[in-house]
Amino acid sequence: MNSNIAQTITLRQLRAFVAVARKGSFTRAAELMHLTQPALTSCIRQLEDRVGTSLFDRTTRHVGLNSSGILLLPRVERLLRELDLGLEEVRDLLEGSSGEIAIATVPSIASSIMPQTLARYYRKLPKVGITLSEDHSEEVRRKVLDGKAHFGLSGVVTKTFSKVEAQPLFYDRVGLFCPAEHRLALLGRPLRWADLVGEPIFNMGYQAQIQEILDVVPELAVSLSQTTYKVRNPLTTLSMIRSRTGIAALPRLSIPSDALTDVVFLPLEEPELKREIFLCSRADTRLPQAALILIEEIVEAAASAGAILIK
Repeated sequence: MNSNIAQTITLRQLRAFVAVARKGSFTRAAELMHLTQPALTSCIRQLEDRVGTSLFDRTTRHVGLNSSGILLLPRVERLLRELDLGLEEVRDLLEGSSGEIAIATVPSIASSIMPQTLARYYRKLPKVGITLSEDHSEEVRRKVLDGKAHFGLSGVVTKTFSKVEAQPLFYDRVGLFCPAEHRLALLGRPLRWADLVGEPIFNMGYQAQIQEILDVVPELAVSLSQTTYKVRNPLTTLSMIRSRTGIAALPRLSIPSDALTDVVFLPLEEPELKREIFLCSRADTRLPQAALILIEEIVEAAASAGAILIK
């Protein structure tokens, strides 16, 4: 069969051929395809004309494949199966129910809200594969720029990435993580930054916020600017707090709520600080539907964890 002949064969003719072959009857095949019997017979005749030979041995009581039909049937079935599968996958992709999504995020968000987010997401869309990478905010945006992530969740950065859009998504309060029996946890009143003077504090890593604190409480200059420990990983931070190595002044979502069994979070005032999380995506690329559904789940999880959504 040359390519010109193949181009004139229709899917309807091929499906009719398979139906008759499997049912062994024009009447039952017509019912299966919701066609009249004359319409089905016409499809088979047109297909045989295109192929250049008959495909069935017909008697008054039985219809069966001849040698040409036997040769053609498995190939037609394979072609239709692959086509149907491809169309289903495209439909699932458009609806967001399949595909692969890559996310880059700062570690605190990865540990605090992504586990429950991905668990709910999987129950909704089990066919979607997720790749989750953790990094500091600037590298998160670079991964989005380089196409290594469909979208990212980052904090504030000083460097500009011209092709990356950064939309404020939510924020969380900066406060103190300390053991539940620590003296600051037992004050019985709102905690102020001045209360931390003399305490060993892990480095916050946000120079602009450190300066904002020092403008109000200059006595904290040594504690905030010359700390011995600089820790990024949330679980390492939690372990060090439990070992009484020091206390940590961090955003609320830095440590998962379910990990705070013997450690408490106390919002800090005077000044009151917050950490914004931005949704980062390429300005010239449309996010797939599966990614948009995932972002909705992330926002819901962040709100449930205590973040304040930015409208």
